[in-house]
Amino acid sequence: MKYSYVKRAIQGAVLAGGAIALFPALDVAAQGIGLRKLDEMLSPTNATLERGQKVYAEQCVSCHGEDGKGGAPLAQNFDPPAQAFTGQFKYGHGPIAIYNAISVGDMQTPPVEGQETISAKHPAVFNHVPFQDRWAVAHYVRTLGGNGAPDSAALRERAEFEAENGVCFESVKAGIADRVAPKGDEQLAKGKELYAAQCSSCHGAEGKGDGAAAAALNPKPRNFHSVDEKWTVGTSPLGVFNVLSVGIAGTSMASYASLSEDDRWALTHYIRQWVPENQLQESTEDEVVDVCRALSTPPKPPAIPLEVAINALIKDYPTSRAREFAKYGDVLLHAGADAAKGEAVYNASCASCHGAGGVGSANGPYGAFPPYLYLQVNRLVPAMAGGDTASFAQRSIGGVHATLPDMSAASHLTVEDWRNVQAYVARFEGEGTVRVNEPAPPQVDAVEEPAAQAPATESVE
Repeated sequence: MKYSYVKRAIQGAVLAGGAIALFPALDVAAQGIGLRKLDEMLSPTNATLERGQKVYAEQCVSCHGEDGKGGAPLAQNFDPPAQAFTGQFKYGHGPIAIYNAISVGDMQTPPVEGQETISAKHPAVFNHVPFQDRWAVAHYVRTLGGNGAPDSAALRERAEFEAENGVCFESVKAGIADRVAPKGDEQLAKGKELYAAQCSSCHGAEGKGDGAAAAALNPKPRNFHSVDEKWTVGTSPLGVFNVLSVGIAGTSMASYASLSEDDRWALTHYIRQWVPENQLQESTEDEVVDVCRALSTPPKPPAIPLEVAINALIKDYPTSRAREFAKYGDVLLHAGADAAKGEAVYNASCASCHGAGGVGSANGPYGAFPPYLYLQVNRLVPAMAGGDTASFAQRSIGGVHATLPDMSAASHLTVEDWRNVQAYVARFEGEGTVRVNEPAPPQVDAVEEPAAQAPATESVE
């Protein structure tokens, strides 16, 4: 994120009182998980739906009912009642819309006379559930309602933006604004004291870039009074604070992160007194929001041992494989594709690594990166030919293939060759067999025969 340095620098102040630990993960796309992870969350597999059903049974049945029709005993405490998933969804049937409702909540429940009211706003209940499980529930709930319409393009765009950039909590944003605002004469007096001790030797007693050490420096220290010098990061409070926190690469301006955050803010506001009006900038809304997003992002989980990570990847491999195949879609063969001709092309260009009939090889091509081991080539299955011919060819030419020094000249195959190879691979055994769309027989245009004409009648005189 653009202002991650400010996150590190001012996190201590915003964390005061443990406030940030209490902020729920009210995210649209799981708080900056990235586009790749979002794409993964939006591509359910059978394992995803099974997990969603399990979490639904643990977390949702008491209100929404086992079959998603609502009317469960606990739901009687709510007005309006808990959502039934068999009709129109309040905020849409798409997985992102449902995920938002689970994570952010979609209603405030007014008190019910004579009963102890239980809040129906989801964040108080469900943000302890890992975001992966919330996505799983979202996909499972869609199946209860017949899946329905997908998310709108606008909602998908918003989710992608927030997956990449994070979400800004207003409570965090208010904390940033408070730190950016000057605190008065006492803070300025502290800034003056710090400046004399830390900065004047280079920037001069009055901030004109004429300190005792300035002559030996290249580039010269900044003259804070200059009306035309360009500032590297700008003159806004966040910009100046950033320079004090991380320095400026390639110059003699070092980081002063050893100073406390309060001291750096005191220096920031003291230095900004000298900046001419035509140069003076305030922190923009975009700057504040960028910092807010960085601060609102949940902390990274602790590192795990390599062995545990490898075992987790191995365990997750079948699910990841199924998810990848699902993204390819059905195998869409060209009407003129010829599997027999495809076999001939395959044997000439692919079999040396992938084996006869796509059986794979324990000793495949030589790897392009250290430790330069021979790669194991897995068995080819029809699902790997998913999508149209262009998609199949692009995946085959790119990816791992593009890194191999001994890769055959697959990119030189003709369009007809690719169509035929796709048809051949689609006949292999394994995942995706039932999804192959066999080419329809060529259509023969009917030729209209000319209408029969009556024989000419000879005139008999």
